[in-house]
Amino acid sequence: MLQAGTLICAKYEVVREIGRGGMSVVYLARDYVSGKFFAIKDVERNGEENNRVVVQSLAGEGRLLKNLSNPYLPRIYDIIEDKDSIMVVMEYIEGTSLDRVIKKNGAQPEADVYRWGMQICEVFDYLHSQIPPIIYRDMKPANLMLLADGSIKIIDFGTARTQKVGMVMHSDTVCSGTEGFAAPEQFGGISQSDARTDIFCLGATLYNLVTTSLGPYSLIAPYYVAGKGCYAMLLNCRNSSNTAQHILRTGKCAINFINDDPKNFKEAVKLSWPGDEPKDKMPNCKFPLEKSQIMEENPDDVRPMVISNAIQVLECTWMRELDGADRDQPGELHGYEPPYHDFNGITSQFGAHFILRIDRILMKKKYSDAIIAGVKSRDFPPLPIDYGYRDSKNFWFHRHRRMRAELLPIREASLESVRYAADRADDKVKFTDDALKTILNVPRVFLPLVLKGCVDWAKENGVELVTEEHMKIINDKRAKEKQKKK
Repeated sequence: MLQAGTLICAKYEVVREIGRGGMSVVYLARDYVSGKFFAIKDVERNGEENNRVVVQSLAGEGRLLKNLSNPYLPRIYDIIEDKDSIMVVMEYIEGTSLDRVIKKNGAQPEADVYRWGMQICEVFDYLHSQIPPIIYRDMKPANLMLLADGSIKIIDFGTARTQKVGMVMHSDTVCSGTEGFAAPEQFGGISQSDARTDIFCLGATLYNLVTTSLGPYSLIAPYYVAGKGCYAMLLNCRNSSNTAQHILRTGKCAINFINDDPKNFKEAVKLSWPGDEPKDKMPNCKFPLEKSQIMEENPDDVRPMVISNAIQVLECTWMRELDGADRDQPGELHGYEPPYHDFNGITSQFGAHFILRIDRILMKKKYSDAIIAGVKSRDFPPLPIDYGYRDSKNFWFHRHRRMRAELLPIREASLESVRYAADRADDKVKFTDDALKTILNVPRVFLPLVLKGCVDWAKENGVELVTEEHMKIINDKRAKEKQKKK
């Protein structure tokens, strides 16, 4: 390991270590004369077979890139070899890998991914046009550096190779690539890797950058946040699940309510298999997805996609400021250490609860119309009513049956209690006793809202004393508004 201040070839002064992986160490160095910064990748020789492979790979990477010139590729300035080590002096790239960007922020805006994809295509066109063609073979978010100006640079050419054009080869001599992104031929036995290999890897990479992950949950319930003036849902889940990790990263989620069609439920159960990552389960997902309505209106507000045929969707934001949960971070997949929160964020070694503020409710028109006009038994969607029990073989659930109506008990408040609330509704607008008798059966919890609506109407119409006749006018107005929304 080189120490800060070490001079290399009496030219490059080591500033600090900026990365390491496998047998290589990367240093930030400064040209002793010009003051310009460089990155130096260093591999020490030790004579072992694995080490020789790494040394050859680094030497090949340096020689390959030294003869290339493209705005989206790092420049190679020098290759320094001696009996103890090999060093490649390259352009110092200040940026963040897209792998880290995804881990921190989740799925990326489509416009950004499109722009990056076009830049990568430009690089591949350049590489594949070389004589002989150069095949990159390791496209993935971790090898894409996002720069301050929003462009990308492709790094790590350790597995790149020149295509052996005209030679009969049944497969690559060395298997390489990253599982989940690599093409099938990269694992041997099929064919030689060529330009199509890079295109396959590019597709997997772009898909990874925009992927929405679906995870079925039944442990979710309405939750009112007192003093915050909003409604929320409380989600209970494993803190290592894709859903928990995505919420910890992005703070956004969509709760999709599906009907109890056996095909839908079978797909939901398939998506619930523990341990599957989005790249494993989403390519074969049968639920149709569409863009978030909020994101349609504001592309900068990145949200997960929603299920097109869901009966209802709640677009939500995690209220991470509650219970001090804003300090919780993603990344721990084998259990979190204490301290734990009481009701929001990481609440136990393997558990999490998320209070999700409802930002928008999307509902199929058929059901929203029924709510406005007054529901009947046939108007209720066929939702699974109980997710029952999961054993080692099956996930059991009850299917929807026709709703049965049970009349609510008539519970009238006293005129005195309604008068008490009415007198405090507004300083100027007052109510006659006959007017208040028309709302005696309104549940106490809704009474302030009803009185506010009456006061608003009175102020709009210059009325300071609301009578029984006025209450009839107000009720007729509400009925007409409902009819218009049908």
